[in-house]
Amino acid sequence: MIVLTVFFPSFDNLYKELSSGFCLVDNFPNCFFFHTVNCKDKDIMNTHIHNLDNIFENSLLDPKTIVVISDISVKNSVTTSISHVHYGSIIQAKTIHYAINVTSTEAELFAVRCSINQVHDVIHIIIITNTIYLARRIFDSSLYSYQLQSITISQDLRVFFNKNSNNSIDFWNCPSSVQWNHYSVVDKETKQFKYTSIFPCKSSWNFNKKEKSDSIINK
Repeated sequence: MIVLTVFFPSFDNLYKELSSGFCLVDNFPNCFFFHTVNCKDKDIMNTHIHNLDNIFENSLLDPKTIVVISDISVKNSVTTSISHVHYGSIIQAKTIHYAINVTSTEAELFAVRCSINQVHDVIHIIIITNTIYLARRIFDSSLYSYQLQSITISQDLRVFFNKNSNNSIDFWNCPSSVQWNHYSVVDKETKQFKYTSIFPCKSSWNFNKKEKSDSIINK
């Protein structure tokens, strides 16, 4: 279990990851993929669930594939992110990240980074989440407020992609309304997680720092 308190610096255009020709989209365009679903179309949704079942079952037989199922929940200014890391037929790890007074975007990007850092000797990462639009921020350097997280994850992915030309990462969308079995387990744990503040005064102090940090970023 990791307690996360995040404060981010202002935009810095000196990072080489932001320079033309060095971004992930320029160097590894065929190494990452996004799979979304239109929940309003029942047939499309059923096909999507069938595809999720297939990739999960296939991953159980592939020692070079790891599946990360992640979900986030926000209650009373506490953002909770829970991930199940499946490797083969077992759950290799369960991680819980919770933070006070940070956005769900910040928490989810942090969870994605932790998931990538847990990868060892695999060539294919599959991340299944209900917030796939947040994952897209990793590859969008124009979002100043989340620049630091995006750059950090980009650096980790660059190392991963350079290890093997076949290495890749897939992001699959799984909204709560889909009610896919494996995701529902994580979703239930996230919603039932109860946070108890040990140092309420510190929480209040962190909130003040967070407000000041956000104000600086907005300016």
